Amino acid sequence: MRRHVLGLDVEPSPATRQFSGPRPIDHMFAQMRGRSGTLSRREALSIPGVAKGRNLLCSVSTLPLTERGPGNSTSRSPLLEQIDPNLANVVVLALTFEDLLFDAVSWWLVLERGADGYPTSARRLAPGSVQAKPPTGAAWPNPAVTPGGVDPTATRVYVDGVERDRRDVIRFDSPNPALNEVAGETFRLAADYRDAAAMYARNPQVSEYFSPADGAVELDDDEIKEHLSAWLATRRRGGIGYVPAGLKYNESSAPTAADMKLPELKQQAALETALTMGLDPEVLGVPTTTRTYANAQDWRRDRINDVLAAYMLAITQRLSMPDLCRRGYVRTFDLDDYMKADPITRWTVYEKGRAMGAFGVEHVQAEEGLPIIGAQDAAPTGGTPSTTPGPSPAP
Repeated sequence: MRRHVLGLDVEPSPATRQFSGPRPIDHMFAQMRGRSGTLSRREALSIPGVAKGRNLLCSVSTLPLTERGPGNSTSRSPLLEQIDPNLANVVVLALTFEDLLFDAVSWWLVLERGADGYPTSARRLAPGSVQAKPPTGAAWPNPAVTPGGVDPTATRVYVDGVERDRRDVIRFDSPNPALNEVAGETFRLAADYRDAAAMYARNPQVSEYFSPADGAVELDDDEIKEHLSAWLATRRRGGIGYVPAGLKYNESSAPTAADMKLPELKQQAALETALTMGLDPEVLGVPTTTRTYANAQDWRRDRINDVLAAYMLAITQRLSMPDLCRRGYVRTFDLDDYMKADPITRWTVYEKGRAMGAFGVEHVQAEEGLPIIGAQDAAPTGGTPSTTPGPSPAP
């Protein structure tokens, strides 16, 4: 027989047949601790702090890739213009950064090659779809194994179980260890604290309940519903409810979310997540007590130097290796837009650069996205406009 206590269906103990109150929080956390093992990437990204950190680190994918040749001149590269024919470059690069972040390795499959033999298009491969095997008889694991756990001397590469030509599979290695390995416990705790807070938000604890009075006759379900309905109706009207002689009123003493310091625990999890991902805690909503003055450009430069550079170089240096790029040419990320200063500072630099002969008007126009009209075609500073007649209209 089920009992309805304050509108909740509970299964009473056969011995006491009374509501025992909310489950102790230590029991709930003990059950959560039983969820051992590494979080999957999808589970990790369900944590708000991890998702925010991932998006910040992958935002560098919005920067264009350029190829520069002798004399620092920009050269056209079909591969960099459109890596995957079916996806925008920002998507391919963001997923590549995500692979490097979580698994410390990312793979591309060459789709086409140009007349010179260099790749002109490629497709990013899903995590776990590639297996690389070392040469027969080689020691395993190789002491020079990459942070992603790949033997760089592997001679046989399989994609979805099908062996591929090693030249057609491009491997990107992260210089940093995989987050899934070094931050597994941090992410697991963050998920536990999130789930605990969600439990209290969806299922508020019972603050009061009734139990049979000592020596009282057990009431049937209809009588219990009638008493509870009358009690709740009186409480809604702001009056004082009457407790029948057969019932005993009890106040629950279960701890609240604030008592268990769940907000503080979630804040600590966000701090540890930020430190693990190499981000400033403030970007994940964790306030810091000390801070030196820095403008937006300083923040971006520090983020590039301290965090993003490792992943950016993992991509650009691999794309600049001889099997993918002509000798004497290098691939880099164009940081001009990302590090662009305010308009007053930019035009001051342009003025000084022109005065010392470092560049001309055309360079300034190109940097600012203006039409290239040339110095000789610039707007006149004086005189009268030309009145030379144009061609006569056709009769």
